[in-house]
Amino acid sequence: SNEDSAQSAVIGGGLFNSIPFTGGGSFIGAGTANLAEQEGDFVGAGDSNHIYAEGSAIAAGGNGSIGTTSYESFIGAGYENTIDTASPYSSIVGGVMNLIQGQTSAFASGQAPDHSFIGGGLGNVVNDHYDVITGGRGNAELTSIFESGFNFIGGGDSNLIGVGCYGNALNGGKNNLLCNAYGVVGGGLGNLVAGPDAFDVIAGGLGNQIGVTQHAGYASYCTIGGGDSNTIMHYS
Repeated sequence: SNEDSAQSAVIGGGLFNSIPFTGGGSFIGAGTANLAEQEGDFVGAGDSNHIYAEGSAIAAGGNGSIGTTSYESFIGAGYENTIDTASPYSSIVGGVMNLIQGQTSAFASGQAPDHSFIGGGLGNVVNDHYDVITGGRGNAELTSIFESGFNFIGGGDSNLIGVGCYGNALNGGKNNLLCNAYGVVGGGLGNLVAGPDAFDVIAGGLGNQIGVTQHAGYASYCTIGGGDSNTIMHYS
């Protein structure tokens, strides 16, 4: 049976769905073992979808979760997608095992990943604010105590925008790493833009690098169009 203990709340059908007394004005349409714990939550259907934040919604899918204080967040569907604690105004549209990771995580030491977005894909992670991953597999954007966020990963496989980086775009490819300010990696395999630099671009290719050296200095406003194993280092 379903359990509805809240004022002005509705459970349309299904089995083992629950709205506790804290979930006033919430709605569960159908499905199995869904939970709408706070005020104004919405679960359309699916299995074992759980909401712990006010004004949030999970439309369908399975094992979706929206954590506490991640208010006004949204999961469309998919399986095991999670918006962690302290990640308000965030969205995961679909896919499998995607994560918007809140300040309880091992990586998060500064800014909450609010206003972040994952479109779909498999195993993508956002850990910063105003960040976007549209799809792909195993892509990640990480935060720090320094200024960061406003990053974009279009897709691909195992691409990373690193800690303390902001305003970057990594469009696709595989195993690319971008840690810059307003930098771009268009695609390719194993390309790397890193260091205290800005406005660097690697359009594509294999194993190209900008700003990777043990020496101090900067390598800003640099471009590698493509090719294999090209390097632009810091000047000292």
